[in-house]
Amino acid sequence: MNQIRYWSNNKFAAFLLGGLAIWLVVYHIFGYFGHYAFDDMDYAYYAAQWAEGSISLNDDMFAYRWAIIVPTAISYAFFGINDTASSLYPLLITLATGCLLVYVASQFGKMAMFFTILIWGFNHWSLFYADKIMPDIIQAFGVLAAFVIYSRYRFGIHRDTALETPVLFKHQFSLNAIGHQIGFVLALFFAFLAKETIFVITPFLLYLLVVDGFGGSKRLRWFWLSSTIIGAFVLLTYLLLISFLTGDWMMRFNAIAQNMYYDLNYTENLQPLIQRITYGLILLFIQQGMAISMGLTLPLVWQQYKRKAMLKMPTQQAFWVTVFVGLFLSAYFTTTSFTDYMPMRTDPRHYLFLIPIAAITAGQVLAIWAAQNKYALYLTLFAATCLLSCLLSANKWASLYLYLPLLVVFALSLIFEAQKLQIANRQTLLVSIFFAALFLYPINYILYAKSNGYAHQKQFIWHYFKNKPYKITVVTNKAQRNLANITTALKPKPFNTNT
Repeated sequence: MNQIRYWSNNKFAAFLLGGLAIWLVVYHIFGYFGHYAFDDMDYAYYAAQWAEGSISLNDDMFAYRWAIIVPTAISYAFFGINDTASSLYPLLITLATGCLLVYVASQFGKMAMFFTILIWGFNHWSLFYADKIMPDIIQAFGVLAAFVIYSRYRFGIHRDTALETPVLFKHQFSLNAIGHQIGFVLALFFAFLAKETIFVITPFLLYLLVVDGFGGSKRLRWFWLSSTIIGAFVLLTYLLLISFLTGDWMMRFNAIAQNMYYDLNYTENLQPLIQRITYGLILLFIQQGMAISMGLTLPLVWQQYKRKAMLKMPTQQAFWVTVFVGLFLSAYFTTTSFTDYMPMRTDPRHYLFLIPIAAITAGQVLAIWAAQNKYALYLTLFAATCLLSCLLSANKWASLYLYLPLLVVFALSLIFEAQKLQIANRQTLLVSIFFAALFLYPINYILYAKSNGYAHQKQFIWHYFKNKPYKITVVTNKAQRNLANITTALKPKPFNTNT
C-alpha cells in the first residue's frame, strides 16, 4: 500500500484495469452460469440472422435493440455461434464501463479509484450480466458515458492559457463543445438502441436542462440548446430509417406498446403499485446486494444537500452526487407507459445503470472512511440494517456472504475510532479486510455456478438432440428449449417471453 501511494494516477489506473480484465475473464471461465435462456436467446437469434445478412424487423420490440444485436452479429460472423462469441461483446462493454469509472474516480484520488472499481466490479448483478447477451449492461455503459462527457464539458473546457489567441481559442472551444454535444447525444442514443427504458431518466435530463440551461452560464445554455437540436436530428434520422426498413416510422414504439413488458398488476391492483413506489424497490436493492453501492452514497449525498450544492453543482463531487440522486429518483418513480402509471418492475437488471453511477460517490465515501475512519458509525448501522432485513426474509446468500462480513469490517473500524486505537498500517488493514469481505459473495457464487450443470446440459443437448435423425423434437421446458436452440446454432426461433 505504501508503494502504491507513490504511483502516478495513470500507473494505478492501468493496474486497476488490468486487474479488472483478469477478474472478468476468471469469473467468466469459472463462474459462468450459462445463458439467461429467455430474452438473450431472442437477441442471439436476431444476431444470427444479421450475421447471415438477413434483417428481420417485426412487432417484436427485441428486434430493434440494435446496440446488443449488431455487435453480437459481428461476433457471430467472425467466431461462429457459440458461448464465447456470445460473451465477447458484453465482456468488452463491461471493461469499457470500468475504464470510464476509473477515469471519473481518478479525480478523487487513488483510494477512490480502488473502491469505485471494487464495489462495482464485485457486485453480483454487474458480474452476472457481464457475459450475457442482455441490453442492460449496454444501457448502463451508455448512460455513464453520457454523463462522463457532460462532466468533461462542464468542468473540463476552460480558457486558462494566455498562449492562445482569442480567435484560435474560440475556434478550438467551438470544435470541442460540438464534439462533447454530439458525444452526449450519441451516448444516450446508444443506450436507447440497447433498451427503450432509457426514457425513465427523462425527468432528470429535464432537471439539468432547467438548472444548467436556464440558471447556468451561457456556455451551459448553449450546450443544452445544441444537444437538443442534435438529438432531434438523430431521432428524426432514426425514425426515417425505421420507416424505410418497415414502412412505418412508429414501428418500434408500436412494438413496445404491443409487447407490454411492464407489470399489469400495477393497473389492476393498487397495493403492488404502492408497495413498489414506497419500500418495495429499496427491499429489492438490499436483498440483491445492490444497496452496497447505493446506500454507501448517503453520507456525501447528505453533505451536498446541506451545502445546497445540488442546484449549482460547483464541483465534480457535487455533480456526481446529483447525477446519482436524479437517476435514482427517476428510476424509482418514472412511468414506462404513456397511458398508465407503470414504473419499472422490481427486477435487478432494469436498474443496472444505477450501480456504476452510485459507485463513483460510494468509492469516495469508502476512501474517506479508510483514510480518516470517518462515517464508521453510519456504515456499521447501514450494514446491520441490511443484514437484519436479509435475515428476516431468510436470504442466506446476502446475509452470510455479504452483509455479515461487511458488518464485521465496519464494526471493527468503529471500535478503532471509539477506543482511539493507534494501529500500524491501519488503512492497509481496513482496505484488506474490506476487500476480503466483498470478495466472499462472488467467490461463493463461482462455487455455486460450477455445480449448476450447464456444461452437462450442453453435452446432453449436443449428443442427444443434434445428431438425432428425427426432424421434430419436442422440448416442453422453455429454458431448455432455448439452450438447445443456441447449442444447435439457433436454427429454430427461441421462445419469446417479452419481458
